[in-house]
Amino acid sequence: SAAIRADVFDDEMAVAAKYSGCQYFVIGIESFRQDRLDKMNKWIRVDQIKTTLDLLHKYGINYHGNIILGLDGETVEDITQEIEELPKGYNLFPVLAQPFVGTKVTSSLSSDQRDHLNKIFSDYAENQGKHIYEGVI
Repeated sequence: SAAIRADVFDDEMAVAAKYSGCQYFVIGIESFRQDRLDKMNKWIRVDQIKTTLDLLHKYGINYHGNIILGLDGETVEDITQEIEELPKGYNLFPVLAQPFVGTKVTSSLSSDQRDHLNKIFSDYAENQGKHIYEGVI
């Protein structure tokens, strides 16, 4: 397995990955909302993300795309709306932001709100055919 950037992945790279034996990619999608991607300074467009995911489907390469939620200022309502709006047909895995020590990113969510959202994320993943091991989320 490997991690890829959706802003540089193209047909040539997909073919090379497929025929080199690559079996799984992890993609830091973070969001399908352009305003959130811009706020995170991702320097990527939603259409580039969808193109990359479509190429992975085309060449039969397994993957999962992380969706990061719960950044500073995001409410439970914002987060649940984004989950509801995630495009169908992609292997997506929503997670709450866990800032590294020393980063300026914070979360305004309470412990109870985080627990509630983690339950929503687990349900979402399991509805997509994934199993979440206890303690992972």
